[in-house]
Amino acid sequence: MSEQLNATEAVHAEIDAIQRRIEKLQAAVEQYSDTDAAEVNWGHVGELATACNSLDEAIVQLGG
Repeated sequence: MSEQLNATEAVHAEIDAIQRRIEKLQAAVEQYSDTDAAEVNWGHVGELATACNSLDEAIVQLGG
């Protein structure tokens, strides 16, 4: 296989991995959609803000 083909396959594998992570994030978000606010552990709010910032950085790096 050519070097270009190997690089293309590697990029597609990474895109697939990103898609799986997005699906896991979506599932986690949906888990809370019907949850009473009194039952949510709000101690993770800061961690969610950090995760959102990381996602924003990834989007910028990918040209979005």
